[in-house]
Amino acid sequence: MKHTTPDTAPLHTPGPWIAEGSQILQGGYLKDWKLEIASLPSRSDPIPKLDSAAKNNSERNANARLIAAAPELLMIAKAYRNLLKTSATTEADVATFQMIEATIARATA
Repeated sequence: MKHTTPDTAPLHTPGPWIAEGSQILQGGYLKDWKLEIASLPSRSDPIPKLDSAAKNNSERNANARLIAAAPELLMIAKAYRNLLKTSATTEADVATFQMIEATIARATA
């Protein structure tokens, strides 16, 4: 894991995150333990936490897998942003750089 200072430390729970069904868990730090990051509600939950937009378990589980990939996707976005920062030469490169900057800002605000 990369060393972080208070200025660069992420506000989110560090990855890796894994999806098990509709749960998003922090994995890899403790051998036999997984810590819950989030759980997507089911329409069949006895006490639903909130209304589920997912139509079924397959869609909810797919949403959980996408959310679980978020820390890695953020890391890739930051790396690509840094590459474009020094090598953007076309209008498309600059537009991509700006889009990545805005997305990272939304994710880390």
